[in-house]
Amino acid sequence: MNRAFRFPAAAVAGACLSCVLPAQKGFVFPREFAGLEGPYWTYYPFFQANISKAFRTSHEQTVYDLGKTPGKIYGIAFRRDGIWGRNIGTPSCWVEVEIACSTAATTSGTMSRTFASNEGKDRTVVLAKKKIRFNAFPVLPGIPQPFSFVFPFDQNRVFGFGGGSLCVDIKVTDNDLYDESTKSYKYVYLDLVYNNNIGVHLDGGHGCYGSAQSIFPFYSHPFSSARFNYLKLRWELAYSASGGNGRPGGTALHLMSTALLPRPRELTRACRLYVDPDKVFWVLPGAAYSPTSTLYYFPPWTVSRREVLSVPWEKRLRGLKFYTQSINLDPGANPWNLVTGNYSEVTLPMYSEEKFPLSYVLATGYSFNHRTGYLITGAGLVTKFLTL
Repeated sequence: MNRAFRFPAAAVAGACLSCVLPAQKGFVFPREFAGLEGPYWTYYPFFQANISKAFRTSHEQTVYDLGKTPGKIYGIAFRRDGIWGRNIGTPSCWVEVEIACSTAATTSGTMSRTFASNEGKDRTVVLAKKKIRFNAFPVLPGIPQPFSFVFPFDQNRVFGFGGGSLCVDIKVTDNDLYDESTKSYKYVYLDLVYNNNIGVHLDGGHGCYGSAQSIFPFYSHPFSSARFNYLKLRWELAYSASGGNGRPGGTALHLMSTALLPRPRELTRACRLYVDPDKVFWVLPGAAYSPTSTLYYFPPWTVSRREVLSVPWEKRLRGLKFYTQSINLDPGANPWNLVTGNYSEVTLPMYSEEKFPLSYVLATGYSFNHRTGYLITGAGLVTKFLTL
């Protein structure tokens, strides 16, 4: 089911175009990222801020292996990165851009560094060179973000795609991310996908103070990654976490739960339980780094190296989301004899044994004089194709 989003207004050739587009029909590519945040961010090709106009230009060409996904495409949209600068609103801006589409002469796996080699004979300029304007909008809740940066094709311009690989050619000739009058920059970051083996974690809430701490509260910090175990010939998930400012030489537990409580449970002295105890699926014991240390590891360090929780790798685990919180057993800290840390939302990496089916070539700085660019395979902007 399609969702209706209220997009920031865009103006085309100086005229305001309403971007309240209810129930937009279309699809997200790569498809597995429709509801998942990409692992990285970029301001290319639209939002490179630079004092020199030459370096505000860019030429980016992406080949998407859409397969058997025919459709009549009337626009493309991109979304703001949900992690980088997630507490900062998006500024108003404009981009001068031209977009062309064609049935690609290559695939994402055979893409050439030479721009012309990737385009098909049906190359069509679907958005003639013009300024597309976006209004400022505040921090939006939720990750991933909605597809707020919409580039509608020119009036009555639709590209009929019959299947296979699609080549989208984007030429940016200028933007207003640098303000000459104030000598300042504006920043907009877009959601990018590539084959990454590092997970994402977002911290929330806060910790409370242990019996021996009066300056810094107890905290916890998780880490997740995917790695290949050459001895066992299988993919594994590696997970570890650390916590600090607990009771020196004390005992700590790390809770892993599939959900947060609807509202934090206030224990005492600003100590709060954030994870849902009824949905805890794993409890990891921790150990202090030394008998006098307040830094804990889950699982503990052994012979100067950190052990990790490893499970056989399965595709179903990619993008799995869960929540963690550390608890330090601290007699005398409060009537509960424990202190709690912040919580973290952990998303396991979207690692693929094969590269993701999109690649791009990028050139910047007087880029339209370049026949070739840098080729990045298995990566690109998370894109929504608007279809009739």
